[in-house]
Amino acid sequence: MTASKKQLIPVNGIPREFIINGLLGCTRCPARFPVINRVPTLLPEAMMTEAEKSALRAAGQNTKTETVEYSPLPQEERHAKMRAFLHQYPFYREETYPDEKSKAWIRNSVGYEVEQAILKDKYVRTASRMIRKTPKTMLDIGGGQGGTLFCFKQHFKPDCAVLLDLDDRFTPIAQLRDETINVVRADATNMPFKNKVFDLTISNGCLEHVKQWPDMLGEIRRTGFETYLSYIPNGSFPWEIGHLSAPLVTWLPKPMARRVCFFWHKMLNNRQYTYELIDHLLDITHFVPSRRFAAECRRRNIQATNMFHFYTLEASKASYHHTYGKYVRFLGEHPFVLNLFTSLAMALHVEPVVHYYLYHPG
Repeated sequence: MTASKKQLIPVNGIPREFIINGLLGCTRCPARFPVINRVPTLLPEAMMTEAEKSALRAAGQNTKTETVEYSPLPQEERHAKMRAFLHQYPFYREETYPDEKSKAWIRNSVGYEVEQAILKDKYVRTASRMIRKTPKTMLDIGGGQGGTLFCFKQHFKPDCAVLLDLDDRFTPIAQLRDETINVVRADATNMPFKNKVFDLTISNGCLEHVKQWPDMLGEIRRTGFETYLSYIPNGSFPWEIGHLSAPLVTWLPKPMARRVCFFWHKMLNNRQYTYELIDHLLDITHFVPSRRFAAECRRRNIQATNMFHFYTLEASKASYHHTYGKYVRFLGEHPFVLNLFTSLAMALHVEPVVHYYLYHPG
């Protein structure tokens, strides 16, 4: 694909200029894709937002490409822009919520997205136990606001780092977090990359939001060599962690799960969990059992190693936890309990969170 005839020569691996707004055109077919605020949308037009379709039509009349010279933002300005972007959505504004507890909840959520999301060294340390060679090319699937890729990139310093996500609410945040990564809005089940181009693929908290997740697994195998993949919750674990945060949700039919979740949070006085939010979370979250995930890996000739024990061990050493930190720290203080817990959970495939290292060289 090409966006401009101008050649941009990198300096220390970073281009001197970035394309802010423009048009990408395929050299082999008539397909065209808009670039908005540095993020190209590599999707069929039917999957584009109205803003992207408008940009595509406007670019058809004006082929001028807008570029900017690379200049890293000061951290305070970067964080301010990230907060401003999030606050354009009512979900991230405190005034949307009726009580102080809910306001504190969303305030902490915004703080996590902006500042704490980069505290992911436990993932790097877990994956490092298995990585066969230092990656020169790296892909983060469903990278969201870019915190996980930021940590891996800081550690391994690859020549090329790409973040792919379908959600247009997060791709601009990821681009603001690190101007030197390549952020792409695209579909994880049909990725716009050639075969075997990524030395290391990472995916944290994405698979549970992909209904056709086996297709995503096929694309992971096609485009890369090694993968560190984690998701929550395990469909076999009796507690939904990280989204609905309620018991039995993973096992119950959706109408019953909806009621259980609502009354659970009503009992805890978590008023932000309205039926509207619960329905949305149930619609976008798929409860994949880890046993089924491992079986799909075997079917696709992917060597899958369960990393739950190593992740729990590394997480117990971490200073920051977004959720359930006191339980993880307890395990770290009691190695025998940690080993017993992780061994039983892995043997029965009831790990609360799923962590696998995938090797697929062929």
